Amino acid sequence: MARPDPRRGFRPRRRALPAPARRLGGTTARYLATMAPAAGSRWPDLVYADGQPGTDRASYDRSSRLDTSYARLSTLGQSCCWPGTGLTGDPRVRDALLTGLGHPHDDVYHAGQARYGNWYD
Repeated sequence: MARPDPRRGFRPRRRALPAPARRLGGTTARYLATMAPAAGSRWPDLVYADGQPGTDRASYDRSSRLDTSYARLSTLGQSCCWPGTGLTGDPRVRDALLTGLGHPHDDVYHAGQARYGNWYD
């Protein structure tokens, strides 16, 4: 396999990895379609609010969903920046990402929030 010539620089129009980029775009489209920030969740299948905060197993399960939510937000960010996803530079993706990143401050990570589970996930 030929080595890339560093003198040529970055060529954004070249599609080096079209299949992974398309898969990433498809995953992002699914996440966008189901994202519905509400009190206690960003996605309906990842409710992290805990009605009875504590350190019991149920609280740990709920707090771990924050981690999964952040992984989905990472996917949105990558898809918005990576050429070939079909969503590169899409303002809907950017807006959803910004909404999703601001959401935990209002909902989870603020002064006065009762600790539950592994709340620092």
